[in-house]
Amino acid sequence: MHSDLSVSQSAAFVLLVWFLAYVAAIIVPFLRRRPVVPGRAEDLDFHVFVPCLDEEAVIGATIRRIRASFGSLHVWVVDDASADGTLAVVEALAAKDADLHVVRRRRPEAQQGKGEALNSAYRELDAHLRSGGCSEEQRQRTVVTVLDADGRLDHDALSVLASASVFGDPTIGAAQIRVAIANTEADVVEGTGWRDRWRNARAHWLLRCQDIEFQTSIAAQQTLRLVTGSAGLGGNGQFTRLSVLDRIVAAHGGPWHGSLLEDYELGIHTILAGARTTYVHDTAVRQQALPTVRPFLRQRTRWAQGGHAVRRLPAAHRAVPQLHQRRGAGDLLLPARAVGRGGRPVPVAARRLLGAEVRRRGLRRAGAVAGHGVVDLADVPGHRHRPVRHLGLHLPPPVPARRLPPPGPPMGPGLLAVHVPDPRGAAAGAGAPGRRRDHVGQDRPRRAKRCCRPPDPASRREPRTVLPTPALTTGATAHPIRRGAAGAGRAVLAVALLAAIFSMVVWNEAARTLEATAVRPLFDLVTPGGSLAVGDRLYYNLGAPGRPYAVGITAMCSVTALLVPLFALAAFLVAVGRFRLRRAIEGLVGSVLVTFVSNALRLGMLGYARDRWGMEGFDVAHHLVGAVFGLIGFAAGVLVLVRAGARD
Repeated sequence: MHSDLSVSQSAAFVLLVWFLAYVAAIIVPFLRRRPVVPGRAEDLDFHVFVPCLDEEAVIGATIRRIRASFGSLHVWVVDDASADGTLAVVEALAAKDADLHVVRRRRPEAQQGKGEALNSAYRELDAHLRSGGCSEEQRQRTVVTVLDADGRLDHDALSVLASASVFGDPTIGAAQIRVAIANTEADVVEGTGWRDRWRNARAHWLLRCQDIEFQTSIAAQQTLRLVTGSAGLGGNGQFTRLSVLDRIVAAHGGPWHGSLLEDYELGIHTILAGARTTYVHDTAVRQQALPTVRPFLRQRTRWAQGGHAVRRLPAAHRAVPQLHQRRGAGDLLLPARAVGRGGRPVPVAARRLLGAEVRRRGLRRAGAVAGHGVVDLADVPGHRHRPVRHLGLHLPPPVPARRLPPPGPPMGPGLLAVHVPDPRGAAAGAGAPGRRRDHVGQDRPRRAKRCCRPPDPASRREPRTVLPTPALTTGATAHPIRRGAAGAGRAVLAVALLAAIFSMVVWNEAARTLEATAVRPLFDLVTPGGSLAVGDRLYYNLGAPGRPYAVGITAMCSVTALLVPLFALAAFLVAVGRFRLRRAIEGLVGSVLVTFVSNALRLGMLGYARDRWGMEGFDVAHHLVGAVFGLIGFAAGVLVLVRAGARD
């Protein structure tokens, strides 16, 4: 019974510390974010989509507010067959404003979801721009915004989004700005009775909680996602390049595809298109939140159901004509496994996309593992290695440099061209060059194979530079590739940290015995008499007046409960490539020392309090002061790890 209770307490404490480690992992990047320097909104062409369904009460004020704050903004209001006077209000305003466009939807096509309403707005915008002779360069500079009928953009929103770090960066395909709640003081009932005041106070509390959630925890999670360039898009205040929407339409027939979470789905398709998504905290969109519990629960249930629907995206991925994308759905959604030297993980759907190419060349040094096809991508012509960063993998190049394909025009950000036979090859005779189909289905002549020629050193990209791509203007940022000993060292360190976690969990009793032996000299300093370590117990006050005492180091009190999440965080940061190897080792050593010393001082404080103030002092030191002291020490260890490892 005691053993079972000890295991339960240990598991509960480890989960608690793990949660605190997660909180630290999202708070540190959030607090260290740098402010965005505003740019020139005139350099971009902004269009805002406002889907409406029975929004007569608010749509007029929203349109007037947008036109007053952003004079150059084009507004596309989609009336989804509203039953009230929404359409009449919008048409009256559009008659006086040439930049206000009305998109009318009628049943049975109408009211098929927000995604379909936005698709109709996209089609109208596309026809409008094509009639005006809009060039591809202009479509690259065109940004589409989705705004709720009651949404309010901050006055500096467009200038912030035009900054060099957001849409001034051609690798950014979409951005989500901070969401704030505008109606935190709104009353749900009118009256002065105590029941009315209670209902209004409860509504205010729920509204403030939602505001805190959006501006703190969700914002911190979004900041952490900036590490992978995969920030999530929301249904309000999302900004997407028109050129990215065009590529999604070319691949799937429409930007939005009927998911419950059409916003999150668009973010994933943006990543599939080879672009990055980002989060901007320096400006906000203000929206109306739900003041009562039942609609709030219904909204969150829909969010949860939409999140589960996203798990079906591997089926949609089979229709994507790109095998390997640096930020593709295979890396974003599916578990990744590295198998064999040079093996790179791809979904089994990607293996099918290879078709005859894989069957002809075979899956050398790799195989099917747990429903995933692991393909040696270096065997496929045209592949240029880039590290996988979504799931924390930072693998070495698939093959030595002498076997890399010759340099040439890049095919796009992380795309792997699929070779198809030329139907004219038989007529042209043997030796006629085949064709290569790129990511948009365009055919280009295939270069002669020069597999034995080493790559030109001049073709190597510098870290953090933007890839110039002739067919894809929005590319990916080339991150530094860790080769050779550095990549192997990172992998060895990550595996060693995971092995250490396994050892501390399995042999926890032995670890506590070592900790008791290490802490014993401290008890000699703070308590009278001598001390003795027997297993995981410390006996002190030996030979001094009074009876001897003992302190047992349980799994909850042991430093291993703090080191497990610390080592897990270090392994993650090492694996994703955020830390240099030497800095990671220095930060890890420093954080372990800080955590161990703080926990040792906490144990010594327990012995001192028991000797000085009796059991009452021991209880206060154990349950209150000691717990706070231990958590502070753990937070200090995390801070040492992050700051030391992040130094240049």
